[in-house]
Amino acid sequence: MKKSTIICFLTVFFIACLPLKAGEYKPKKTLKDDISEVTLIKGYKDKHPRLLFNSADISAFKERAENQKILWDNVLTQAGSLNKSLPTSEEVKLGGKYWRIEYVLSGSMAYFVTKDKKFRDGAVKWMVAHCEVDTWGTKFNSNHDLEASWYLYYISLAYDILYNDLSAGERETIEKGLILHAEAIYDYMKTEPKDGYRYDQNHTYIPTIALITAALALDNKVKAASDWLNLGNAVVKRSRYVLGPDGFYYEGYGYWKYAMHWHVRYADMLTRATGEDMFNLPLFKNNYLFALHLSLPASPFSFDISDNGSGANNRPPSSPFAWCAMLYRFAGVFNDGKMKAVADKIAGMSSDANDPGMYFLWYADKVKAAPMEEMPPYHYFSDQDFVGWRSSWEDDATIYLFRSGPPEGHAANSKLKEFKDWIMNAGHVHPDIGSFWIYAKGAYLAVDTGYTANKWTKDHNTILVDGKGQGDDGTYHNERLMPYKKFNEVSIKKQFLSKDYGYASGDISGAYMKGDLGKLSLLRHLVMTKNYLLVFDILSGEKQHEYTWINHSDKEYKKESGYYVTENGKARLLTFTLLPADFKAETGVATVMGGTAPGAGKKEDRGFELTLQTEKAGSTVFLNVLVPLAKEEKNPLSVKGSADKKSVTVEFVWYTGLKEKVTLDLDWAQSEAAGPVIFSK
Repeated sequence: MKKSTIICFLTVFFIACLPLKAGEYKPKKTLKDDISEVTLIKGYKDKHPRLLFNSADISAFKERAENQKILWDNVLTQAGSLNKSLPTSEEVKLGGKYWRIEYVLSGSMAYFVTKDKKFRDGAVKWMVAHCEVDTWGTKFNSNHDLEASWYLYYISLAYDILYNDLSAGERETIEKGLILHAEAIYDYMKTEPKDGYRYDQNHTYIPTIALITAALALDNKVKAASDWLNLGNAVVKRSRYVLGPDGFYYEGYGYWKYAMHWHVRYADMLTRATGEDMFNLPLFKNNYLFALHLSLPASPFSFDISDNGSGANNRPPSSPFAWCAMLYRFAGVFNDGKMKAVADKIAGMSSDANDPGMYFLWYADKVKAAPMEEMPPYHYFSDQDFVGWRSSWEDDATIYLFRSGPPEGHAANSKLKEFKDWIMNAGHVHPDIGSFWIYAKGAYLAVDTGYTANKWTKDHNTILVDGKGQGDDGTYHNERLMPYKKFNEVSIKKQFLSKDYGYASGDISGAYMKGDLGKLSLLRHLVMTKNYLLVFDILSGEKQHEYTWINHSDKEYKKESGYYVTENGKARLLTFTLLPADFKAETGVATVMGGTAPGAGKKEDRGFELTLQTEKAGSTVFLNVLVPLAKEEKNPLSVKGSADKKSVTVEFVWYTGLKEKVTLDLDWAQSEAAGPVIFSK
């Protein structure tokens, strides 16, 4: 094999062709102002394939297939299944299994390497079957939303790869189908919505990236393709710009798996097509930290914050890596061993490798994974004001999350002012500011309630004031009726993370707007250790209020002498309420308004909740200590606590007789090198 061929192949797949450095992108006020001519590299349009690789890469491709036999076998297996089934026109139209169109990429790649005609024939049959149908997806926004996007993207890729091996009739049918559906997306996107574009929403950027793919595949065939490309590129650049810089994907783990990889697909194609480094994006450089710190060592494999799953009704073992080989892509592009280690860790929990073609292309086999012990088991996402802390990377770790930031992070507040046509769409984000989550002893113990149509603060582990929650509580888009600058007031004021413990202090006051609550001060302090979580809330207002403290669990809470307990599998969680002296405690079923779209939700019982409510007062405090234990572990003999304006003290007597005293300094300043907590025995 020629050395130049190998270098070319590796450049395409692992360091992403970086002949030019991307400049700092700044959006113009409107999308119309931002549309400009996309300049393709010389000779790009002359030959097929070109979108993901070209014909000169065949030798290196074959060598890679030999070296990565398992990954390649997955491609061949999926490619082989094309001839075993063919979707009917009605199935294509309905789009119920639209993601299975990925099979045509596997089929076309398998033919590219093996030249086995059965792979070509299978892929072409599927492509023709889809392109003969004039409606792609009827569930939501026919022909210009998600079903149409997946079809258009993958068929465009397969068309590009198989172009030289299509008959005239096959090519004509496929081209007509691609043009028809690309025009539908283009016509929809070019008509400026009255209220603006939702650049942050996957329903905006996924169809647009599919349109770009079709434009690049058909650029020397269709005069309008340059218009598709120019408009699409402007939309996606604006969509990339609104993403937060700290690596946190605002819609949560579920939508990160589903949607984020589309931005990587765009970066892949446009880097190759234009020579501009489209991977030069802060989110890309930090995203592996999001994947890592929201992951769990066992079922359900990830914290289900935001719209994800059905709470206690649906936490099955699932593939956390579906469509997310993008972590390997990041590792290859940035030549980063830490990214590779995270990708390996998460992939190792997966029983499924959806889209094996992209997995094969993106796998960073030239990057050596860094040892996990080189990565701190904690992280502070400073834009989202989100903290993750765990006692170790071992499977028996105690793991906590704490959120005290606005729906799409702090940077979004200033970015909103740069656009005239961005309508923020944080519909998948929940009113859970101030919430905490706990996974310990191999079980999910302080939980979320999953995907809901009507999003209520009461469904989360945070605070209610006079029964009222955050933002436009109870709606799908609870961020809509409150100025984002008000949400932007919430923050993590102080944080200290070390191997021994984590500390975070959040101000959640600005999130509450419903009713005549008046000025509020709602401060939450957390101390996170392997053996317990200390939660101290200082709550006050210019009026008297009832304050409600909430925690959710998958299993029923039971009242015991001095504490409440919930068991889940081989673990249990004890909640000791040490302050205030007087409060009303209730346990019961957690009922949410389930659903996956705006509108009236459906009542569903999803696990259980513990609520603690004070009498009306100008101010109060809650001091709760949550102790996770394995089923066989004995309870602490006693847990006592006290607080004043300067400090909080909790004293434990563990079942072994060991005494432990924990003191939190409330006046601790972020600038101090030593942390705010003193432990003594």
